[in-house]
Amino acid sequence: MTLTYANDSGVYFNLNDMTIVAKVGYTYAYGVSTGYSDPNEMTFNTTITAYQTYTQTRYMRSDNQLGTTQSVGFQTLNERSPRWSGSLSCSWYIEVWVRQADSTMIPLSSGKAALVTRSIDGSGLQSSAWACPNYNLDSTDAIVVRVYMEIGSDTFGPVEFVTEQLGAEDLVGSTWTVWYHTERDYDSRWNQDRTTGIFSWGDTIYNSRVENFKFTALPGAGSPIRASINHGSNELIAPYNQRIVTTDNFLKSASLYRITKEE
Repeated sequence: MTLTYANDSGVYFNLNDMTIVAKVGYTYAYGVSTGYSDPNEMTFNTTITAYQTYTQTRYMRSDNQLGTTQSVGFQTLNERSPRWSGSLSCSWYIEVWVRQADSTMIPLSSGKAALVTRSIDGSGLQSSAWACPNYNLDSTDAIVVRVYMEIGSDTFGPVEFVTEQLGAEDLVGSTWTVWYHTERDYDSRWNQDRTTGIFSWGDTIYNSRVENFKFTALPGAGSPIRASINHGSNELIAPYNQRIVTTDNFLKSASLYRITKEE
């Protein structure tokens, strides 16, 4: 059984007093949620495991990691169309993959995800959204983001960025905002007449990155919480919950934790 925190039902927990207060919602017929079950009727003694949801900005670093910090020094993908090909649009987009421990690649995106375009000369950061699906991960999985550039009908790249093995349980469905530092330049001279496209990354100026990157994992050492319901008081007593470390020690957010109960 999985109990998921919601704004008006689910599990509330406060680490300041080292107890977890649980309100377990119940459902009438036809799936209509109506409130909380009688605390005097609920009792169990089981293993509770809390998975924290991490929301991060992942930077396209000059060492081609998709890291949590930006690097120093930048790199570029700099290409141009053939002579006399004219003024062409330039586009940039990503593909997203799961890389398993044995190097098997599983696609998460389809088509040209988070596409941005320049049809006139210019440079700077551009952004586009991509709907990342929810996906069950193995702890040894990494996420790969490949950036491609198109000039007219010609494709260049990819430039590949890879996370560490996340130690995660799920990649959380969310809307990523993908930022690219891009440039388009058309050379109209009679012996050129061609278009240059550039993708740059790797430092705080050429700050290509992915925002709202979400995954769930066991926090800290990842020790399960062994706990039981205190019959009649509706308290979930968790003697080991001090192993869970958070920045504010108070958790009451739909996006922070998911609780699973072993049957």
